[in-house]
Amino acid sequence: MTTLPTADSDHEILDVENSEKSQAEVGNRPQYPCGFKFALLTIGLMAVVLVLALDNYIIGEWNRHLVAVMRKLN
Repeated sequence: MTTLPTADSDHEILDVENSEKSQAEVGNRPQYPCGFKFALLTIGLMAVVLVLALDNYIIGEWNRHLVAVMRKLN
């Protein structure tokens, strides 16, 4: 006659399986920056976007000015 596992032993088996999975998943999961690193990364990206937008604005204004100067030469 075989005995069925009791509720306590089922719980222990599940806990062991879950802990093994969680340890394996932690090793495979990417580590995202948080705290100071996240703030620094966010501020850096915002600065890059600002500089690119400013650069595009300056180039656009300079193009209009340059076209106006060229039209005066004709």
